[in-house]
Amino acid sequence: RVKPGDAKVRRGGDQVIEAILLGFDPGHVTLRARPAGAAKWENLRMEPKPGGGGYSFLFAGLAENLEYMVDTPRLQSPIHHLTVIDLPGVKKMRAVYHFPDYLGLPVSTEEPAGDLRAVEGTQVDLHITTDRPLSGGVLVLDDGSRIALDGQSSSALTAHVPIKKDGMYYVAAIEDGIPVRLTEDYFIEAKSERAPEIKISRPGRDAKVSPIEEVTVELDSSDDFGLNSMDLHYAVNGGDEKVIPLLGRKGVKDAHGTTTISLEDFKLSPGDVIGLYATAKDAKTTSQTDMFFLEAQPFEKEYQQSQTAGGGGGGGGDDQQAQIAQRQK
Repeated sequence: RVKPGDAKVRRGGDQVIEAILLGFDPGHVTLRARPAGAAKWENLRMEPKPGGGGYSFLFAGLAENLEYMVDTPRLQSPIHHLTVIDLPGVKKMRAVYHFPDYLGLPVSTEEPAGDLRAVEGTQVDLHITTDRPLSGGVLVLDDGSRIALDGQSSSALTAHVPIKKDGMYYVAAIEDGIPVRLTEDYFIEAKSERAPEIKISRPGRDAKVSPIEEVTVELDSSDDFGLNSMDLHYAVNGGDEKVIPLLGRKGVKDAHGTTTISLEDFKLSPGDVIGLYATAKDAKTTSQTDMFFLEAQPFEKEYQQSQTAGGGGGGGGDDQQAQIAQRQK
């Protein structure tokens, strides 16, 4: 099987020839090519495609009509024709991104454009400028579908591209109902809207604290399209929950927040517990950390050293006192 077989190519454009061999091992594959009408063939070695799947060769910057065929020690393909035609060339492209309403993001422009990368549901207006008017232009997607270019018979064209899934596209002219490539392939990347990430960086999980301590709490959060809120939630002994907003500016992608909880205000007793957790919210989703606990401890603990049996008889009293003093130190 030979692709593309007979084809039309824009003058100065490139064309990849692919050969897929079924049912035999060729050993080597040769592409035989000549200018249309010439008698002598030129032999060109085709290289295996990465990962298997056949052999390929690139004709770069075609300036004249060509004839070609694929030759192996066992089989030879029919002769195919590449017809070079004069078509407009693409000078530049500009992409205008209209993001989904729930993100609350402003319209964004990328120039020069090519690969299109955006969150699912984005609408991209791709503005294409050609070096002369183009009639019958389209975007050809890798699934075989086409998107018509507005502004036909003009050098300023627009395609409205919905970002739904990953894929590829190229700009083409239509000649006798067949798309003729004007550009290389460009990627379309549809990004999923991920939930924000949030963590309590300080204090550690299940900390032991004094009833009069001032506890510093630090939060770190991030989101791929911007945060709407980052809050600390806490409650004493399962009581009413209090919320402290810690996001400095709405819409940032990375945030760090710090607050201090003064435990003296709650008149804690040893054994009392403060439960705390953090939440972060973007335009669509809320994320939450695990529950952390602060446990109140007694102010002080008493320690007593066991007494050892004393030595017999008098004397040595001064030495004994010195040993006690040393142990106390």
